[in-house]
Amino acid sequence: MVLARYGDSVSQQDTKLLGESITMPFSGKIAKSRFLKAALTERMSSWDQHDPSKRGVPHERLIKLYEEWGKGDWGIISTGNVMVHPEHLEAAGNAILYAPHETPERIERFRNIAAAGKAHGSLMVMQLSHAGRQVPLFVNAHPVGASDIQLAHSMGKDYGKPRTLTVKEIKEIVEQFAYAAEIAHRTG
Repeated sequence: MVLARYGDSVSQQDTKLLGESITMPFSGKIAKSRFLKAALTERMSSWDQHDPSKRGVPHERLIKLYEEWGKGDWGIISTGNVMVHPEHLEAAGNAILYAPHETPERIERFRNIAAAGKAHGSLMVMQLSHAGRQVPLFVNAHPVGASDIQLAHSMGKDYGKPRTLTVKEIKEIVEQFAYAAEIAHRTG
C-alpha cells in the first residue's frame, strides 16, 4: 500500500518549520531546531580483548567528532551506543559506563563529549544499550538474553548461543542502566 501525497509540491514555508525551536513537553528543554542527529555506532573507544576493565574509554577523536556535530546546527544530538556492561557490547570500541570500572578519566571523557556536542546550543541524549544476544562472537562467546535462542550469522557476524538471564541478572542490568543514566545526567 502506498500512502497518498497531499498536494502537488512542498512550499518553502512548509520546510521553515524544521528550523524552528521546539520545547520538550516533559523536561521543558528547548531544541533550537527540529533536526535530530540520529544515533550511530561510532566504535571510537578503547578496546582490550582480554581485559574488560580497559574497554570503553572514549578516545579524543570521539570528542572531536561530537565537536564537529555540535557545529552542525542540530536541535538534538543522539550519541552512539554507550553500553552498560563491558562484556555485552554491540561492537568492539563501544563506549561503556559501568560502575565497577569507572575512573575519573573515563567520566571526564564523557563530560568532554557532552560539552563538545552542546557547545553551540544543541541538546544531547545518550543512547544507553545492552546488546543481549547480539554480542559478536569474538567479543563474547557466551552472551545472555531473554531466551537461549541464538542469532544466525548476519552481516558478516557470528553470535554465540545465549544463556537465559535469571531474575537476579535482569535486576542487575536494570541497576546498570540506572547507574549509566545517572552518570549521563551528571556529565551533561
